[in-house]
Order: sequence, then structure tokens, then C-alpha cells
Amino acid sequence: MLQIILDLCLESCYNISMNENDIYYLFFLVMSVHLAYTLGKQFGIQTTIDYLEKEGILEFDDSEK
Repeated sequence: MLQIILDLCLESCYNISMNENDIYYLFFLVMSVHLAYTLGKQFGIQTTIDYLEKEGILEFDDSEK
């Protein structure tokens, strides 16, 4: 009885199937999000360090230890 109810629910609720376009879209979406995160992180860190150095909050020594 439980198996019949589960089968009916799975058939009627959702029909999950991915075609090629969905796979390509998902791949493109993941790559776009990764690229945006990487570039945003790099740009954000550079901008923050430049700002803190300009304001005098952060100072760098050019000498090596």
C-alpha cells in the first residue's frame, strides 16, 4: 500500500528530467558564479588594501626580515 502511494506521489508531483540545454545552462551558471566570485574577491581585497593604506590605517614595510 505504501509503495503504491509513493509511486503515485512521485509520478504526479514532479517530473524531474534534465535535457541537454538544462545541463549546459547549469554548467554556464556555475562557471559564471565562480568567475564573478573570484574577480569580486580579488578586486575587493585590492581596493580595501589600497583604501586602508591611503587613509594611513595600514602601513607596509618594504624591508624583508
